[in-house]
Amino acid sequence: MKLLIVAPEISPPWTEGRKKLVFDLAETLTKFCTIRLITTGDENEQLRAPCSGYRKKISSKWQKLFILHEAMNKELLDRRPDAVCHFPFGTFHGLKGLANRWSIRYVDRRCQKLGLRCLTILYSITKGSIHTLKKNTRELVLAPDKNLPGLKNVVMGINTSKIPHMLSNPHKKPTLLFMAGLQETRRNMLHHVLNERGLADVIEACPFFGKAGLRVIAAIPLLKDRTLRNELRQRFFEKCPDLDLDLRTEVTIPEIFHEVDIYIFPYRVELTQFIPTSILEAMAAGIPVVLSDLQMLSPLANDGKTAYQYRRCDANHLWKVIQSALADDHGRREICFRAREFVETKWSIDRSVQDLLGILNDQNPQVFDG
Repeated sequence: MKLLIVAPEISPPWTEGRKKLVFDLAETLTKFCTIRLITTGDENEQLRAPCSGYRKKISSKWQKLFILHEAMNKELLDRRPDAVCHFPFGTFHGLKGLANRWSIRYVDRRCQKLGLRCLTILYSITKGSIHTLKKNTRELVLAPDKNLPGLKNVVMGINTSKIPHMLSNPHKKPTLLFMAGLQETRRNMLHHVLNERGLADVIEACPFFGKAGLRVIAAIPLLKDRTLRNELRQRFFEKCPDLDLDLRTEVTIPEIFHEVDIYIFPYRVELTQFIPTSILEAMAAGIPVVLSDLQMLSPLANDGKTAYQYRRCDANHLWKVIQSALADDHGRREICFRAREFVETKWSIDRSVQDLLGILNDQNPQVFDG
């Protein structure tokens, strides 16, 4: 089978889960299919391993979809794939959402005209109705927890073979990690990190962390802006002047997990669909995870069997959960063991490929009247 993957903005830095998913899928799918990838980025580049294809340069973000469509059309006519997998990226509401929904419809209708199947695979949906989105495509693919009639499901996992199990150093200071992959250096993005990604919960709990002698790493790419970095440091300082704080821009996974005892994921907002890759990566590395009690995160915690949960916006409870986890070495190891097993069986990239191949090999696919 010849498969064409169409995915805008698959370029460095590799902090975003969708990028990892696309490349991990492409690499593993090469065992079963001939894979080509068309994407956009900051420069023109021929892609080789793990698959062939090319990245088209865009000088303006408003050109992204037009350049992507042009490159896709050339690929469709020159190489005639058997099917297309489209990974749209961005919001699906407002003006940007209107453009992205138009792109979904364009790609699907272009494939339909050529007699090709097109799977529109949505890694995340921050806002927007699934039922509205499915009107733009014949075959909509979502994460497996969205078991809605007429929709297909693919596990959007990680390549666990690339994440070795981390061995903790009992002599180092206990360390907590917070990460958020936001790149844009705008003040409203810092507000988003604090109030939606939940860093405000971590800051509120800092007096407890400081008194217990814990170290906190906060890794956020937007901190390359000195003003935002200083503002965030001041927020921590006001809560706990003596806190051992390490502010970073980007960190490398899984290497960062060598320094970490607990990964905190304090998200505050329920999303329509969200695949928290960083949680899966921490679990695969054997790092205990503390999650907020959002409904979208509960399946990953499995009633406390594979992750800890605290009441979001409750810094006191966050501290109690972390304190309890650090005090119980045996219980923490048990949770880490079950979490790694959980990720390797349900959320591996091999499982993702099996799901996707199952859909592609379906000779009588159920499609929508978009």
